[in-house]
Amino acid sequence: MGYELKDDEMAVVLKPVFKNGYLESFRTGLAIGNTAGENQEVGQVQMDAALSMAAVLMYCSDYPEFEEVLADYKSDLLKEIFPEQWAEAEREVTQEEGYRNVIRLDAWTKTEGNA
Repeated sequence: MGYELKDDEMAVVLKPVFKNGYLESFRTGLAIGNTAGENQEVGQVQMDAALSMAAVLMYCSDYPEFEEVLADYKSDLLKEIFPEQWAEAEREVTQEEGYRNVIRLDAWTKTEGNA
């Protein structure tokens, strides 16, 4: 499955890097459409957004605890992109585990006593 970049689009490209047959890391790159950036203001905003996305991978590599901060954002994004699949997965979890409201604890959760 491929995607043909439209002229005014910019994309972050992830390329897997293997070492001895195992995934070692990802390389990031940018794909830029033929007319992307013709409007200087739009091009600067596009480039900044694309660089921010690519930089998150590097940042998470240096600061793994940041992945915990991103977890809710990634869940929200998946829920937005795949609403039917998300609803089905929620139904399955509810049926399998018998509970629905789950409180996530992380490094910044305030608790009392031995939590």
